[in-house]
Amino acid sequence: MRVLLSFGISLLLFGCQAQQEPANAVEQTSAGVVKAQQVNPFADLNAEQAQKLIADGELVVLDVRTDREYQSGHIENAQHIDFYGQDFKSKLAELPKDKKYLVYCASGNRSGQAVTMMKELKFEEAHNMSGGIGAWSSKYKTVR
Repeated sequence: MRVLLSFGISLLLFGCQAQQEPANAVEQTSAGVVKAQQVNPFADLNAEQAQKLIADGELVVLDVRTDREYQSGHIENAQHIDFYGQDFKSKLAELPKDKKYLVYCASGNRSGQAVTMMKELKFEEAHNMSGGIGAWSSKYKTVR
């Protein structure tokens, strides 16, 4: 009986360990620099993580707020597609699917929905900036 109980507990512990998500993969560049790569191509990023990717030039920044919101201030070089526009999904579908995207709005709600659409449209990688432009502008400059 003890043997069966011990065996059962071992299986349970082993099963729990096997289901853990992998952390970040690590890549060594030709210059010897080690950098972490995001494992989940549709993960939410905070403003600091987003800024690092923008600085590396690794992604397209997409602002999905209204025209008025965009004009009040946006991340430099951000492309703009109004989430509430009737043609939003078709404009989204026209974007190159093999590029990396950072999508943001005012708070992270619309951009989160946009990233879900991008996943459905078979984009390879799109990240929602949690906290939106509010989180960004509290730390970094916006363009007016």
